[in-house]
Amino acid sequence: MRIKYLIEMWRKLERTTERGEDKSRLKDMEEVIADIQLLGSGSQIKLAIEIAETLAKKGKVTVNNLLEELRKDLRKELNLEPVSVEIKALRAH
Repeated sequence: MRIKYLIEMWRKLERTTERGEDKSRLKDMEEVIADIQLLGSGSQIKLAIEIAETLAKKGKVTVNNLLEELRKDLRKELNLEPVSVEIKALRAH
């Protein structure tokens, strides 16, 4: 169950990166922030709150720190080696 949760949160959050603002993007972001505050680790919850506060104040936010935290936990759950490669999103225009 935890693996499924981590993958779902990763995918929703990753979809919101480096895209223009629209209602579906913001809805995905709201769901991820709420779910992480319910089911996430302490560090994930802290990052989710920071993202929510920054988004409310500035209207835009970077989520890579939270993506990296989710990736770290997911890889640990799957018994994969840790990675420190920066996350890059591919966006076709």
